[in-house]
Amino acid sequence: MPRLLIIATILSVASPAIAEHAPVSQKQRQQIAANAHTTTIAALQLGLDGDMETRDASLLDTAQRFPESPLAHWYLGDVWTGEDWVPYREVSERTGRLPQVVRYQDERIKHPDSFADHLLLADGCRQRQLFPEERAHLIRCLQLNWGFDEAHQRLGHAHIDGFWIPPEMMDDSLAELVRARELAEEWSSRIENLHRQFLHAANSKGAARIRNEFRKIAIPDAIPGMEQHLAIKGRREAFVFLEWSTQIESYRASEALARWAVFPEDAEIRTRAQNLLRSRRMEEYVPWLLSGLDSTKKGKTYVSVDPTARAALRISSSIEHDANDYLLRWQGHAELFPAGRLIPVRKTRGIVFPNAWGEQSADRVGGLYLRVLDEVLKQNRWANWQNLGEDIRTDRIRRALSKATGAKENSTTDDWRSWWAECNDIASGKPKTVLAQVQQSRWLPSGRVDPDAPLFPTSCFSRGTPVETELGPKPIERIRLGDLVLAQQDQTGELTFQPVIGTTDRNDAELLRISTSGGTFVVSQGHPFWVIGEGWRMAKELEPTMQLHALTAPVTVNSIDESGTGDVYNLVVDGFHTYFVGQSLVYTHDVIRREASDMIIPGYEKSFAIAQE
Repeated sequence: MPRLLIIATILSVASPAIAEHAPVSQKQRQQIAANAHTTTIAALQLGLDGDMETRDASLLDTAQRFPESPLAHWYLGDVWTGEDWVPYREVSERTGRLPQVVRYQDERIKHPDSFADHLLLADGCRQRQLFPEERAHLIRCLQLNWGFDEAHQRLGHAHIDGFWIPPEMMDDSLAELVRARELAEEWSSRIENLHRQFLHAANSKGAARIRNEFRKIAIPDAIPGMEQHLAIKGRREAFVFLEWSTQIESYRASEALARWAVFPEDAEIRTRAQNLLRSRRMEEYVPWLLSGLDSTKKGKTYVSVDPTARAALRISSSIEHDANDYLLRWQGHAELFPAGRLIPVRKTRGIVFPNAWGEQSADRVGGLYLRVLDEVLKQNRWANWQNLGEDIRTDRIRRALSKATGAKENSTTDDWRSWWAECNDIASGKPKTVLAQVQQSRWLPSGRVDPDAPLFPTSCFSRGTPVETELGPKPIERIRLGDLVLAQQDQTGELTFQPVIGTTDRNDAELLRISTSGGTFVVSQGHPFWVIGEGWRMAKELEPTMQLHALTAPVTVNSIDESGTGDVYNLVVDGFHTYFVGQSLVYTHDVIRREASDMIIPGYEKSFAIAQE
């Protein structure tokens, strides 16, 4: 196995300090971690090439040499319990949770879907240190009664300016804002230099030469710098940027084109961007455009979180007497951010079994809140050209949607959302009216929502589909709120157990039978699977020979056939919004809107090379 020997050689060179037990500096640790990650990626590529034996041997060697390097562990099926790496099938037994989980599930059967019962179950879970299950029931309490302060406190939410804010919103939003600014600064010198040469080009031949120099840096990380230091400088520069963006096979380029399909005052620039969007995948830009139809303008800072616990943080402030919307997204809810940028909030890495959920986090989140506002103001310095009135922006978004997708121009946001739901084979129910006023005391009754009315859009699996849970495979229709399912973060590759915070069912769905090398699945047409190298794709988009991501090994699609109509079921999984099905553990998404991605498989990003000088 020559490739395995090469990988082992890399590892031995990468870790001399560890082998000799010598003190390791921070710089050395970073280099060792980088080498371990590179070796893990090389091993994963071997698996994608079909050499699973060498892949597994390399991953095992990497995990043993670098126990703090997580990606190898995750792809070996290990879960971090807070103390040690444990094979996912052994977690409940090795952590001592098994007796308590069985007792909890027996008790849960006795309780209806009411505020009081979920609070009682949450208290019992906390007493028995079943913290993920406690979280699931507290989230359900908030779905039934968003004003219940105790649940917010126990979930670690911070109370700021009269609103409850989950800490992960601030952590991730700040990181993304800072990263965007750093990228713009990193590329500023090179882009500004090329811009000067472009301005002084004596003829069209000289300008073409500079355009070719821009093409050499056609990578997603250069997008913030190209927008800030080139595109907004003038009309010619804007067209150069648009053509440059089309060379980048990344959702970030699609979102950039969507921005330029809406915000410029020059109608020709907008039209050009709209036309270029036609060749991009709609899921890379349509959700971004749809989110802009919901924004509201106010003249003061405020924060709002929707009552489904899938929140969107909304920050609005007055700058130079002109109100601008700053909208973040959390758990799949997307909105426009300053300069029309989408700031993708990535799901945070969490410990499977933490000792507490961070009740004393208000000061920390408050500080993060102020830092996010500060970053927003910094980025707005170069974005004033995009300050549009809401009516103008809404009209432009509708036209951009119609032009880019070829769909009929709808007159309302609801019409556009219905169109997009139909494209994705999504059906949703309407929750019944809450019957009682919100109560903030834990001792008073709360409003009830009809549990038979689905609260989430649904696109699902047929009865009997096995889902991998903490206690082993379980038919999807038997899974309940509070069960822990095996989940993987689609950006980092983290593998862990996450609590189910909701379930859905749908009648008379049009079904497809997906036959694969790892088993057969009957699903609704819009259910998403991860196609290796392409990301999330709906069942109706699958084709024979496509490879699906699965935990153990890639699975090949053999055939896709219509399978009549029938009842289907799905889950709402906290955090990662993913789970695994079937004996081969095929990777799939829950009902929350999936994010566009530049990953080949979770944790393994596509390579965007810079052309050599």
